[in-house]
Amino acid sequence: MQNTQIDPHNHEQQLAYELVANTNSSFFLTGRAGTGKTTFLHNVQKLVGKQFITLAPTGVAAILAGGDTIHSFFGLPMEVCTPGTCGKMNEAKILTLLHADTIIIDEVSMVRCDIMDAIDYTMRKALRNNMPFGGKQIIFVGDMFQLPPVVKQGPEKDMLKVGYGAMILESLLAVLALCVAGAAAAADGTPAAGTPFQIFSRGVAGFFEMFGVPAYAATVFMTMCVSALALTSLDAVARIGRMSFQELFSVDDMEHAEGWRKLLCNVYFSTFITLVFGFILTKIGYANIWPLFGSANQLLSALVLSTLCVFLKVTGRSNKMLFPPLIIMLCVTFTALVQRLMAMVKAISNAAAVTIPAGETTWGAVFIANGLQLILAVLLIVLGLNIVFHSFSAYKKAEHNSEAKA
Repeated sequence: MQNTQIDPHNHEQQLAYELVANTNSSFFLTGRAGTGKTTFLHNVQKLVGKQFITLAPTGVAAILAGGDTIHSFFGLPMEVCTPGTCGKMNEAKILTLLHADTIIIDEVSMVRCDIMDAIDYTMRKALRNNMPFGGKQIIFVGDMFQLPPVVKQGPEKDMLKVGYGAMILESLLAVLALCVAGAAAAADGTPAAGTPFQIFSRGVAGFFEMFGVPAYAATVFMTMCVSALALTSLDAVARIGRMSFQELFSVDDMEHAEGWRKLLCNVYFSTFITLVFGFILTKIGYANIWPLFGSANQLLSALVLSTLCVFLKVTGRSNKMLFPPLIIMLCVTFTALVQRLMAMVKAISNAAAVTIPAGETTWGAVFIANGLQLILAVLLIVLGLNIVFHSFSAYKKAEHNSEAKA
């Protein structure tokens, strides 16, 4: 290695050279500014008998690295790339990519996560290889303590936070809630007394108390946080419920629509109807509503998983890892709904069979408490079956299209 322009006394350079020359493994090459990362890559390209493509996120960085910009080579849009975004590569660039052994991405600290996903997806499609980055060796070069990714203010910045951060935070919150519920339970496993919000507030307050925060201050703080969550959730649910209600009756040309349609699609009237139904549900009782709420929530999760299965199939990616949680989610949800449905029908039947001294039955009062839940349970079951049917149809269609293209 004495004549290879690779420092024989630099173990890191030797290791990086061996990875490039003798393997197809992708790796991250980093170092502080001025340590010779770009010079090292120039030397490696001269010494190793491979075909290289050098890319960078900006024009200046691409010129210094002696390559193209990422957006130009892969044909990516300049805005935020949503999941499934595929670059528009011409035949010449696809041919260049096909014959290349190694792709170097310089100044990778400036490459946003959505761009990296788009590069991966574009290479898989262009090379017809479902391996990460189409099976090519990728060398990521940069210093994470230097230039960060450039994201415009506004919707683009918010999209990245929601798309790549919100679900992680929600998962952490779910783990915290489980820990609090376990810690709040008695030694014999008896659940703590109170509503879930009260249990959660007291549990987290007890956790803060271990760090010297007074119990009353921690309890007040957590109660305020939970109250804020409840109010913002109520606002979001009211808006979504109102929009869903309007969609049932809206048409494309609302200006010339019938009067009753305009009334039902009126913002204030539809909001009032949504809140009235919500108020009726609250009068039934928190414990009675909770099973249906949980079932609807899990049904939504099953919908997301089924959508992902179809999406991955259409895009040529492996989706087998999603089938176990999807099947479990559907089985648990339908089992809970059917059990709840049977319990409500039994309660209404028993009430209708009992005669009170006045010669009347308690059927009416019981139906008020269970009838609306019964209707919602039936609608959720129908919705779940509809989701399964359409997801299976879309999946089979995607599978047929994939076989036809092959």
